[in-house]
Amino acid sequence: MLLHRINFDNRDKLYCGPHAIAAATGLSPQAIVELITAQRILGRSGIEEPATARRYAKFTDIKYMRFEEIAATLRAIGYKCHAGPIEGRPKVWQFIESLAKNPQPYPHILRISGHFLALSGCGRQIADTVSIQPEATEGGRYHGSSITHALSIQAIG
Repeated sequence: MLLHRINFDNRDKLYCGPHAIAAATGLSPQAIVELITAQRILGRSGIEEPATARRYAKFTDIKYMRFEEIAATLRAIGYKCHAGPIEGRPKVWQFIESLAKNPQPYPHILRISGHFLALSGCGRQIADTVSIQPEATEGGRYHGSSITHALSIQAIG
């Protein structure tokens, strides 16, 4: 599965968490930001401390997200999430090579030192806040970076 083009419908800056979710799911970034804000207010965001979640909800931009919050947001919009074990903190290029050998029909969201990006299931496209739209992985911008978390997502139904 390839990534979706992002149709950004707001003048606010879009940060890496909502950007990766939009590229992986094809949903409107503005709708994703509104959902994350609502989940934070209601205490369903995946952040363990409700007071912290409500404090984050006061800001219109979603600048910071935890890995668990990404998974909770995806589950709220109807996706199954599988957090894969990341042993030895592999490099992005190693993860891409493993996908090229064993393509998967669903995208992945990777966390690299506090930054999130989306990667297609075949490892041919990557999307982040630098590229804005999905682009080929041959550029190598993140190839030397270590992955701390990986999330595979599948639509339910």
